[in-house]
Amino acid sequence: TKGLFARGRAHPHHGAFAEGGARHRRRRVADEDDHGHDALRCEQPELERTRDKFLKSVEGLSEAQWNYKAAPEKWSIAQCAEHIAAAESLIRGAVEKALTAPLPADQDAAALVKDEMIQKVIVDRSKKFSAPEPLVPTNRFESPAAAVDAFRKERATTLKLAQGDSDFRAHATQHPGFGMLDTYGWMLFLSGHTERHTLQIEEVKANADYPK
Repeated sequence: TKGLFARGRAHPHHGAFAEGGARHRRRRVADEDDHGHDALRCEQPELERTRDKFLKSVEGLSEAQWNYKAAPEKWSIAQCAEHIAAAESLIRGAVEKALTAPLPADQDAAALVKDEMIQKVIVDRSKKFSAPEPLVPTNRFESPAAAVDAFRKERATTLKLAQGDSDFRAHATQHPGFGMLDTYGWMLFLSGHTERHTLQIEEVKANADYPK
């Protein structure tokens, strides 16, 4: 693949985020500037919203529903869930690594703020992305419960990071699809990635022959 969600030949998990997340992302805490770490705290409700939406989407599924595939090349709900759970630590890891290094002195921090672009691209369902090999489903979880539990634990760690004292506008790292992003943008991407594949799960359920 071309890298983490870089544009290219699509695996069958392509999709987009729901528009609803955008209204949360535009909020700002009173008296905050755009470079303060408190700005990210506006995203905690979004991290919680996408968490809850995913958990609701996989709640109470039968084994047949969990493993149903609309076509051989399509992903099942099990594969979507595995991908979501596995991606959380990988994406957050990029953020954590970036937070250890300051921006170069000659880097224009404002040029790294791509929140609106991230939102626009992600909600465009015509855009297709490739899953990096480490995130292609391999049946790494022994049961649906194990996949869900792994996601819960990873998202709890992500929320803890978001609640910390890091200045997410003061650090950045390269994203294969969006170029250089500050770590605030990476956190937007992380939360949206969950929603992107939750929407894919709902698409699986919408198939006419999906088990009832």
